[in-house]
Amino acid sequence: MNGGVYKSTRILEEETVDMMHAIQSSIENYIWYGLGWRVWKVFDIEKFSGHTGDFTPGFSTTMKIRIRDNCGIIFFVNADRMQNNQEDGNKAVSMIQNLLFLKAALS
Repeated sequence: MNGGVYKSTRILEEETVDMMHAIQSSIENYIWYGLGWRVWKVFDIEKFSGHTGDFTPGFSTTMKIRIRDNCGIIFFVNADRMQNNQEDGNKAVSMIQNLLFLKAALS
């Protein structure tokens, strides 16, 4: 976010930010970005950028930025989506994400 600047302090060089967001390849409904960043398109209406992780047993993470208003959320879940019913886990994560973005919009 903010091109690598946080509270007037540069924490990432501009070249690093550019590299992180350079498109590497396309897969299904999102585009993989360099250094693990992705962009998701939701019904061609909304775009998000971020990263998720599910490879630690019992733990799942999501970090997303809503592109239109630069609103970001991060959440950690004590769950094992990869081992249990993945469809139910994906629904739960989607619901949490939508509620967090709604709360951010109302704040």
